[in-house]
Amino acid sequence: MSRYERESMEEGAGADITTPLMPRMSTIEEANEHARAVEAEERGVEANLKGEGEAEESGAAQVVYSFIATLQAAEILYGLAVSYLLKDHFKLSPGGVAMIMGILGLPWTLKPLWAFLAETFPLFGYRRKSWIFLSSAGCVASLV
Repeated sequence: MSRYERESMEEGAGADITTPLMPRMSTIEEANEHARAVEAEERGVEANLKGEGEAEESGAAQVVYSFIATLQAAEILYGLAVSYLLKDHFKLSPGGVAMIMGILGLPWTLKPLWAFLAETFPLFGYRRKSWIFLSSAGCVASLV
């Protein structure tokens, strides 16, 4: 027998059951139902904290995550090499190196704005294909 049931039996069957941790309830059934709901919620929280009930990641997802981590590491090493090249070979000041590295990182900063524009304003009836073609043509034009 739970503490709530004992308290309700002492006070009488029709008495209001009130504790500091529970809202005001008029019947034993309501109190028991509330106690079961609280216990179920606590079990769910404990299960989530332990990592139970979560879906297992597939092997393909783990390969993709590993590939992304490898690319991020390569980007860090690339940035380090570029900054030393600018500093040692081109004899730039730290401010100049920071400015060039900031300009090189600008496209990644503007990606969310670019995605918003591509999704909101379709070109030639396509939302993504035309923007990809346009940006690829811009890259080729900048290389020529």
